[in-house]
Amino acid sequence: MEEGGCSPTRTVNERLFEFLVAERDALMNGIREELGVTSSKEINVRNLSKRNVAKEKLCSWLERMSSILNSNAVPLLQITVPKADKCELLEQGKIKDQLTIIQLQDEVLKKKDEEVEVMKQAMKQTVEKEITSYASAVTKCHSVSAS
Repeated sequence: MEEGGCSPTRTVNERLFEFLVAERDALMNGIREELGVTSSKEINVRNLSKRNVAKEKLCSWLERMSSILNSNAVPLLQITVPKADKCELLEQGKIKDQLTIIQLQDEVLKKKDEEVEVMKQAMKQTVEKEITSYASAVTKCHSVSAS
């Protein structure tokens, strides 16, 4: 751990995000407790407008939530959204590059298949030529010895 309790592997954005979540959780827990509800989904107009919730308390919650949003959430989004957009563009480029590589590999395999076929034909022609040449030589040899 570094001085101040910060882990060197956690970025400023990660620490800001963790702080933001902790602040939100603390506020939401306080509101749920004050309203006597167990779920954040129960924090609604009906429960917030009960007479036992003081106007000062509502104003305090609103002020704290506004601070969390304006001082933390919005700046974090301003930092992360452009980076997320760049990541998405890089990912799309990577996918496009991988498709190009696959297409090129396919073309290389087709060319190699064509080369193998050409070599087979050339070998076949050479073998046929040599067999014909050998057969001709054998025929000449037999006709010379028969005479």
